[in-house]
Amino acid sequence: MMFISEFITSLIPITGPFWGKYYEYFSQLMEQLTFEPVIMIIMTVIMAPIFEEIIFRGIIQKGLVNKGVDPRRAILYASIIFGLVHGNPWQFVGAVLLGCVLGLVYQKTKSLLLPMLLHGFNNLCSSMLVTYTKSESFADAFKISEWIILVIGIVLFSLFYYLFMKKYKVHYSEI
Repeated sequence: MMFISEFITSLIPITGPFWGKYYEYFSQLMEQLTFEPVIMIIMTVIMAPIFEEIIFRGIIQKGLVNKGVDPRRAILYASIIFGLVHGNPWQFVGAVLLGCVLGLVYQKTKSLLLPMLLHGFNNLCSSMLVTYTKSESFADAFKISEWIILVIGIVLFSLFYYLFMKKYKVHYSEI
């Protein structure tokens, strides 16, 4: 999902009277977070996945399903809220898409552990990318087109979706 969201995010402007100032403000906030790599890793790879998954999948999504909301709608609603909480359009896209995947995984497994681990892995990839390339873009880091990133993202997502949803059915037991 990171590759797909990167392509979509690349379409959001980063210049202009409104977008330019907002992007600059957001960039400064991100620089403060990434100034100390150890703190960034602890916050983004360990703390955020644990607390965010408890809130967005464990409380919001599960709460909506328990109230009778269709699971697909509950996943979408929790994911949109997850995206909004990130507070900027450049992270909104990725957060909503990631939220949908994590919500689906939670719905299938009935466990927060796998969404937490996947969320942590996603954030680790982003953190390493920012730490070592000073960019949040795989296209910039690998000097390739955003279109290639999109194609890679679609292929990888399709493969993992097929394996997770179709080929290897996830089984769980209610306690």
